[in-house]
Amino acid sequence: MWTKEQDNLLRLLWPTSTKEVLLAALPGRVWRGIQSRTAKLDLKRQVRHYPSQLKAWTAEDDAMLAQLYVKETSTAAVASALGRSVQAIASRAWLLKIRKPRELIYPKPKLVWEVQNGYGLETVCS
Repeated sequence: MWTKEQDNLLRLLWPTSTKEVLLAALPGRVWRGIQSRTAKLDLKRQVRHYPSQLKAWTAEDDAMLAQLYVKETSTAAVASALGRSVQAIASRAWLLKIRKPRELIYPKPKLVWEVQNGYGLETVCS
């Protein structure tokens, strides 16, 4: 059962506090219970606390993506450099209309010459 004090504390902390602060302020309550109670009280969050993998893209991130994506760098390497997933890199590049050069998408095969027989040129020539 929720007390009036807990409801008041929830009204005060819910709009701007993180999950950890709320759990510490309401001992004995689980996160799912706190969320249910805020829904019943019709409380809204003013700030959304995203996990690190869902962080917003900055102008610097976009510039680095544009710089690295068009080079011979693999998408996995770009994702590692920016601390994001491969899918996030591909999606953001598509959104910003950043395209890899055609030569990188469809590389021409490199010719490799090798001698098929064991004879030297002096034995073939007269």
